[in-house]
Amino acid sequence: QGDVEAVLDLARGALRRSGRYGPGAEVGPILGQSVSSMNINGRRSGQVQLQFQVSGEGRSGMATCSAVIAENGAELQSLQVDGSYLDVSGGASGGDRAGVGGVIDVER
Repeated sequence: QGDVEAVLDLARGALRRSGRYGPGAEVGPILGQSVSSMNINGRRSGQVQLQFQVSGEGRSGMATCSAVIAENGAELQSLQVDGSYLDVSGGASGGDRAGVGGVIDVER
C-alpha cells in the first residue's frame, strides 16, 4: 500500500534527522496499522497511524506515528519513539511542503 510506505519513509527521515538511533536508523517491521481514506467530489484524503520497530547503532525500540494523506502527498503529524515525541517538521511528501527529507512521490 503506497500511503503506508510513504508514511514509513517520512518517519524514517524524521528519525534520522533527530539523531536517535544514528544516521542509518531503520524503521520496520510494522506491528500495527490503521488506515482510513475517503474520496469526496474527486478529492482524496485520509489518515494513517502506524506502530513499528526502529533500529540503529546496535539497539532497537518502538515507535508510533500519525500522518494525513492529501492530494499532494503525505504529511507526518506526530512521531513518538520510545515514549518521546520527535520533531516532525519537514515531514511531508509531494508538493511544496517537502522539507529537509526531500520529495517522496506516491503513486495513485
